[in-house]
Amino acid sequence: MRWLGLGLGHEGDGGSDGWVFRRALLAYLLLWSGIWLSGYRFLDDRGRSLWGMLGWEDNGRPLTTLVMRLLTRDGQLLDVTPLPQLLAIGLMALTLVIVRRQLQAPARWSWLACALPLFATPLFIENMAFRFDAFSMSLAMLGAMLAAGALWSPRAYLGIGIAAGWLLAVFMLYQPAVNIFLAMCCLQGALAARQSGPARLWHDLWRALSALVLGLLLYYPVMQHFLPEAGYSAHHAERFELAALPGGAWQNLLLAWQKALGWLHPGALVALGLLLGMVLVGALGGATWRRRWPVLLCLVLSPIALFGLMLALVNPIWQPRAFVGLGGVVACWALLAWHLRPGELWRRLAGTVAGAYCATVLLQAWLFGSLAGELQRHEEWLLRDIADRVNTQYLQNGRDRLVVEGNWVWPPVAERIRPLDPLMRTLLPRGLQEGDYWNEPALDLRGLFEEVVVTTPQASPPGAVEALLHQSRYYRLWWDGEQLVLSLQG
Repeated sequence: MRWLGLGLGHEGDGGSDGWVFRRALLAYLLLWSGIWLSGYRFLDDRGRSLWGMLGWEDNGRPLTTLVMRLLTRDGQLLDVTPLPQLLAIGLMALTLVIVRRQLQAPARWSWLACALPLFATPLFIENMAFRFDAFSMSLAMLGAMLAAGALWSPRAYLGIGIAAGWLLAVFMLYQPAVNIFLAMCCLQGALAARQSGPARLWHDLWRALSALVLGLLLYYPVMQHFLPEAGYSAHHAERFELAALPGGAWQNLLLAWQKALGWLHPGALVALGLLLGMVLVGALGGATWRRRWPVLLCLVLSPIALFGLMLALVNPIWQPRAFVGLGGVVACWALLAWHLRPGELWRRLAGTVAGAYCATVLLQAWLFGSLAGELQRHEEWLLRDIADRVNTQYLQNGRDRLVVEGNWVWPPVAERIRPLDPLMRTLLPRGLQEGDYWNEPALDLRGLFEEVVVTTPQASPPGAVEALLHQSRYYRLWWDGEQLVLSLQG
């Protein structure tokens, strides 16, 4: 089955595959346990839980819609949390088994620690937080890995065709996952050129570029068919004109790395610096210059995989969920450090540094899970209190539709933690906000309904005491003429 991308030179023995799968599964279960146990409905999850909607095809992801139809009944999406997240974790472990086969690596703890960052990245926290999207996003990353492996088929054109087919599936599942393909091509190209010389690097590069171009050509009519002409998806799909592409892509690359590094834990930055240093030492030692420069070239090219094809977009999504390429880049560096030098002590050192990086990811993932649980409890308590008072007004006045103004007040624990961690400031949803799209499902889930009005109500209730129904540190409920106004105090 090499032609499918399952291995470079051999299929690997089942014992080693099982060893890697079991330990990777346990590691990822532990890493993401704070999220899949929190039960928090993150942004889109509110609408999907409430209305059972699919709709991923409007984002150019029709294969995700098709896959998620397995969790529907009568066309309605079922909330079977945390099953999709647990299935995603299983796919992560399976992906590492395939990576080991492709690289013909032994089943060792030090190697596994270097491979774990493929999914163990703090920016993947947001992907795992989406209870309905986590499975398809992990499936897309598995497809990207299979595409990279398919390029090593002895029959070049067959390998390119198979890789392009996998990439088409990746695009239709989750477009940013194609950056994993780019990172793994850098890794495999560097290791192959180290063994066979620079001619092998050019051979691998033209295969990778051919597969990528063919995959894009196959995906283009799909995107044209499903992507709406206006709205959120169309706005973020706008591309630079050819003349503006080099400058725009360069600015996007700089901004992408600025954002990614700003979201990382300080300990993770130290670990990345050490891994880069180890790759340089490994690349420059024990080989002629003819075998060194291809490794250095792949190392220079690898940062592009952070954002990849999205560098060509005028308005890319600058959210952590779009940065899945970071996992590919870090895994590329860590595995390069491990493979470039054969010494056991060196490899243990690489595994230790990669493990320290993963420990910082564990810290941030559990922190997010803890804060998400805190937000869930705070929302439930506060909206239950609001619902009781609104229902009273409904019984007395026949109106239960709210006009929301102001912003949600953070619970005390989140208010204290958010300033300390830039990633938490970015990831944690605010809850209710004036004019926010996600107010409707958040309120609907509690039997409340938001009324959309053109004019903003007064910032404070009128002087008549009877207009003010309730006031606390979190919200005020009052009448503005015929409108029942929920005035948030954040």
